[in-house]
Amino acid sequence: MIIRVVIGLIIIWMTIASLLPFFGINFVLFRGATVEPIILTDENTYLHVVRSASFASMALFGINYLRNKRPLSAVAPLLVFASFLCIYAPLYLFIRGTSYWWEWASFAFMAVLVVVLFRENKAEAKKIFLNDW
Repeated sequence: MIIRVVIGLIIIWMTIASLLPFFGINFVLFRGATVEPIILTDENTYLHVVRSASFASMALFGINYLRNKRPLSAVAPLLVFASFLCIYAPLYLFIRGTSYWWEWASFAFMAVLVVVLFRENKAEAKKIFLNDW
């Protein structure tokens, strides 16, 4: 029971930490629970995209753990992380107000990667349950 409460608190923290940067706020738990403003620059946007996508992925897997759902394949965590990158990257670029062609090219690559990983995850899930009946 206590582990479920701890995981629930981690889920809340990860969700909040992944969404607060959209409001210009950075919540850092490990430096005495500080709240500091975020200034997006060309140099740190990638860091914030990866950080938010990582936190959102961990929160989703925490929710799945509490629901007793496990990934059907080893590709599932990669698919989830790449999907969250595809969600957070354009949002951060929009908030920052400026973007470069290579940022959109990497976003397009990530979107193609999500499609490939989705198909692989679907195929692997079929193989896992092939001989169950």
